[in-house]
Amino acid sequence: DISSVADFFETLDNMEPSAEVVAGLERDVREYEETKSKELLELILQRLSDLCDRVALDSVDSRLLNWYGTSLQIRFDDQKHPTDLDKAIELFQEAARHPTSDTALRAKAINNLGHALQCRWKARANLADLDAAISNLRTAVRETDILSPTRTEYLEDFVDALWARIDERDSVEIGRASCRERV
Repeated sequence: DISSVADFFETLDNMEPSAEVVAGLERDVREYEETKSKELLELILQRLSDLCDRVALDSVDSRLLNWYGTSLQIRFDDQKHPTDLDKAIELFQEAARHPTSDTALRAKAINNLGHALQCRWKARANLADLDAAISNLRTAVRETDILSPTRTEYLEDFVDALWARIDERDSVEIGRASCRERV
C-alpha cells in the first residue's frame, strides 16, 4: 500500500539519528582529523547528507550541522567548489540559530560561520562577506567563556579577519592615491 510506504518514509524523515549513528560519525570525524583521508571525508559527507538533507535543517542536531559544514569547508579548501562553501555557510547559520543550552556548541557554530564567510570573501572579494565574518567572529569570542581554551583560537580568528579588513582598506586607499597621482 502506497500510503503506508509514504507514512513509513515520513516517519523516518522525522526521526532523530540514533546515538550509535552519531557516535559512529564522531569516530569517523576523529579518524579523518588524524588521517586526512579524502575517501573518509567523502563517506562522512555522504552520511551527513543522508541525515541532514532529507529534513528541514532546523530539526537537525546542531553538532551534525557543524560537522557537515566543516566537512564541506574542508572539501572546498581542497577542490574549490563554490557550492560546498555556500552550503557550509547555510549549515553554520542554521547551527548558530539552533536553540541550545550548550553555549560552547553555539559559539563554535558562530566561529565556523565567521571563518567560512572569510573564506568566501577570499574567493569572491565581496566585502559584505568579510564584514559579516568579522561580526560573527566577534560574537563567537564574546559568547565563549573567558577561561575556555577555544577562546584563544576564536580570538585569533577574529584578529585575522580584522587584519584582512585593514589590509583591504589600505589597498583601496593606495589604489585611490595612485589614481589621483595619474590624474
